[in-house]
Amino acid sequence: MESNLIKVAELLDSSEKIEGKLHIIDVCYDIMEVIHDGSRKEDAEKNVFLVEKIVESIIKKIEKSKEDSMDAESFIESIYKYLYKTGIVVTPDALLKIKIVEEHYAEKMKRSSYVKIIDSFDDLDLLEKSCLAIVYKQYSGFFVEGAYRLLGPEKGNEIIDEFTPKSLGILTTSLDDAMIDDEMTIDQLVRELHYKFAKLSKDIYLDKYKDGDLDLSKCALSKLYSGKTKKEIIPIFVSDVYDRTDFINEENSDGEFVKDCCDLLNISPEEYEKSLLLPGKVSYLKLTRLMKQLNSKKDEE
Repeated sequence: MESNLIKVAELLDSSEKIEGKLHIIDVCYDIMEVIHDGSRKEDAEKNVFLVEKIVESIIKKIEKSKEDSMDAESFIESIYKYLYKTGIVVTPDALLKIKIVEEHYAEKMKRSSYVKIIDSFDDLDLLEKSCLAIVYKQYSGFFVEGAYRLLGPEKGNEIIDEFTPKSLGILTTSLDDAMIDDEMTIDQLVRELHYKFAKLSKDIYLDKYKDGDLDLSKCALSKLYSGKTKKEIIPIFVSDVYDRTDFINEENSDGEFVKDCCDLLNISPEEYEKSLLLPGKVSYLKLTRLMKQLNSKKDEE
């Protein structure tokens, strides 16, 4: 799907008549994601490609017209006109989500802070901006889903409300620094942003627990913690947080894991080594990572 979105960005970049291109790409991502996830497996790629071709048709029509320009809202409106005429087949739930995107895209364009931040950096071309917007969008969506599943809507919203302004601050300062660093590539910037977002996320969870703002007896994993001591709970909880925020895949995650467990339990690294490792001196984090790999292989089979 990302390749289709990049193609959309290239198509938009080819026209001087379209305004608000990054906003269009942002909403196209939402439309494509819903269609991809709501299609039968064998139709998913074809249906997403259809959206790409719709964008191409609209741009060709604009280029031939006498109109000076088309704004982002009008462009998305045109996409929907074409989309409903195609007879595309998706699940009823996906169709509902497509309509929800349609009802709220204008409002979203006005409040999409990350799009406005990225778009304000004129030294970036549209493809680079699109890449960064996708990274922010994908990570924040992943983070939101994890928070809701673990803590439910009310407590999950508290986590999200703390993440959003801090992550936007990280986005801004990282882009500022990247503009100064002539040698930084877009791939390096993407990796740096992912690391900073993941670290921010896991720190929010752990700080809230440390401050007494998270009641693990009321979270989705409460049965897993039932009857266990704090010393038994913490490694399991921290492992889940690392997995839930994707910090588990960062290079320094093993060292950070030890520090975080020691901090929450107020113990030394030596005591951690002595009393919190599983047989074979395996940490809960390594076990979680291994289980993920095994589950991934099963899904592929």
